[in-house]
Order: sequence, then structure tokens, then C-alpha cells
Amino acid sequence: MDIQTYLAKENSRKLGLALFRISIGIMFMIAAWGKVMAGFGWGDRVIGFLNAQSNMPDFYRAIVDAVVIPNASFFGFLTAYGELFLALALIFGVLVRPAAVLGVFMVANFMLAKGHAFWVPSNHDSFYIFSLMLLAVTQSGMFLGFDSWVAKKYPKLV
Repeated sequence: MDIQTYLAKENSRKLGLALFRISIGIMFMIAAWGKVMAGFGWGDRVIGFLNAQSNMPDFYRAIVDAVVIPNASFFGFLTAYGELFLALALIFGVLVRPAAVLGVFMVANFMLAKGHAFWVPSNHDSFYIFSLMLLAVTQSGMFLGFDSWVAKKYPKLV
């Protein structure tokens, strides 16, 4: 394989990964937007959502009842703006790795709250967890993203 063919294939891989990253970011932006627009009323919706979940594991229900529900406004804010931060990081390709790791934690909590089994095909949270793990271990923010600029100033951060 000559160098031009190799570079063309390498750029195709980078472009594909960047488009995947941006697509996942857009999905999180759509999810975040309604929550952010709901403002402080989102905390009440968090309580309603959590109380409606019947498959939540017992250990997680105890955490939700003791910590999350009494502080629903705070956790509603964290959810809305956590999703927004993740969406912006993925769309613009800035701090993708740390954002993706935090995103895995956030989506895992969503999955636990819903009581979904990880390997069930209807569980879309598994897709997001695997997608974010992929973005966390690759340099997807370096192509069509600002991580290449961040890496020049703070190489250990990205």
C-alpha cells in the first residue's frame, strides 16, 4: 500500500469516528434541551420519574430514596446540565475523553434507575455506554474537534 492510500484510509477512519462522536453529541443535545428549558421544574419531574420505576434494584432504590429524591432539584440540575456539557463536548470535540467517562457514569445511573438489564437488546442505555467508552479510549476529539488545540497546551488532559 502506498502512502497516499494509507493516508486516505486513515483520514476516512478519523472522519468516521468524528461523525460518530458528533452524532452521539447531537443525541445528547436533544435529550438535554427539554430538561434545560424546563429549568428548576425539572426536579419535580425527576421525582415523578424515579417514583414510577418499579424495576429499580433494591440497593439503588435505597440510594435514590435517601439521597436523590430529597435533593431532586440539585440532581435535576446535574442531569440537565451534565447532558448539555456532554453534548457540547462531543459536538465540538473538546475534552472528549473526560466528558465521555463522566457520561458513562451518568448513563449507568440512568440504566440503574430504570432497572434495565445491561445485555437486553431493548436497553438503549447499553448502546450509549459502549459508545461513550469507545469515545473515551480513542482520540475522536482530535479530528474535527478542539482537542488537538487543547492537547498542545495541556497534553495530559486529553
